[in-house]
Amino acid sequence: MFLLLTLPILALAQIKNLVNLRGQLDRCCFRQQRQIPWLVCTAQYANLTLFPFARFSATCSNRIIYWPFPSVFESQRPLYLAENDNGSIVLDARETLYTQWIGTNDPGRYSILTGSNDASIVDVVKCMVVDWTKVLYKDGARNSLVQNMIPLNSTILYA
Repeated sequence: MFLLLTLPILALAQIKNLVNLRGQLDRCCFRQQRQIPWLVCTAQYANLTLFPFARFSATCSNRIIYWPFPSVFESQRPLYLAENDNGSIVLDARETLYTQWIGTNDPGRYSILTGSNDASIVDVVKCMVVDWTKVLYKDGARNSLVQNMIPLNSTILYA
């Protein structure tokens, strides 16, 4: 039993890089009376090198829902792949954790409240989990983390 519990910890010890292709940049952790974006806090706490490709308010794809910000598939992923291909960043995929956070911008706030947008949770999950993971895996990534949407019934806007 002890070995089963320690194997995941040993595997995590191999992670040295954190690549964020979609995330809640405004979410913070608190340290010494300061708010620090969760990505920075996580990288510092785990002693990881951070490669933050995420852009504020991004969606998985602007083909699912129009949102006037750079999306993962149309902006962040191409930038990551270009920098990886041209040698601007050199990452060992076995030592890198690729992460993204499913956000409320993906289906759109009106879709969640009224069902009025064309995007559905199924579309968003397909884009983020299936398409995103498939593309990263094809590029060599083997460690990925998809963070789920927050419980919206606990927020002011959706409660």
